[in-house]
Parts: sequence; structure tokens; C-alpha cells
Amino acid sequence: MKSLFDINLPEALEPYHEAIANTIKPYLRIDIKPSSTQWWQSKFGGLPYLPRNIDYPIFKIISTN
Repeated sequence: MKSLFDINLPEALEPYHEAIANTIKPYLRIDIKPSSTQWWQSKFGGLPYLPRNIDYPIFKIISTN
């Protein structure tokens, strides 16, 4: 049975082609292209901007003990 998804697998994985293809999830591909923006303008990629009075978010582990 031919899969709905045309995926290239190494020969060793071909027996599992259908099982692997059935795990594929829909996704959105985003291609970004460099462009000129001002610091405060909205952007995807590049350096983030926050006003001086706002702290940048950080990852902090909080102990539950």
C-alpha cells in the first residue's frame, strides 16, 4: 500500500515506511528572509526588542520543596 506521504527512508527502514508515515503530523513551514527593521518593529527572527523598563524573560527552575 502506497503511503499518502512521499518520504525517502534508508533501505533498512523501508519495512517500517507505513508505520513511520502514519506518525507524520501537519506542520507550517516558515521561511524567513533578512530585511531591514527598526529595533521596535515587530519581526520574526533577529534580535528581540523590549523597552528599557521591561526585563527580558529568563528560564528559572523553581524548587517545589
